[in-house]
Amino acid sequence: MYKKMLIVFSAATILSACGNSADAEKEVIDAQFELHGDYANLPEYLYILEEIEAEQYDFNTVTDNDDKRVISIQADSENYRSIYVYKTSRLIIQHEGNQGEIFNEEID
Repeated sequence: MYKKMLIVFSAATILSACGNSADAEKEVIDAQFELHGDYANLPEYLYILEEIEAEQYDFNTVTDNDDKRVISIQADSENYRSIYVYKTSRLIIQHEGNQGEIFNEEID
C-alpha cells in the first residue's frame, strides 16, 4: 500500500506542476481516505506514515478524550503506538518492541 500512496503522491505532484493543484490535492485526499478512512484526516497521520515505513497499516483507536488520542498501529508485523497530546500538539510514536520511542515532537 505504501507504493500505491507513493504513486498517488507522485501523480499529484506532477498534476500540481501543470496547474491543477486543487484537483491533485483532492485526488490525494481521496486516495488516503480510501486506504485508511478517517485516520487520513488526523494531523498526525502523515507523520506516522513517514516514521513507520511499511507495506500495510492497521489503525485502531485505543483512547480519544479531551487530553490525548492514542492509536495502536500494526505496520506489517510490528506494533506501534502513537500518542497525540491535544493541548501541546505533541506527537509521540513508540515501537512496542525493542526500538522504544521513535518520534517525540510538537507538530502543526
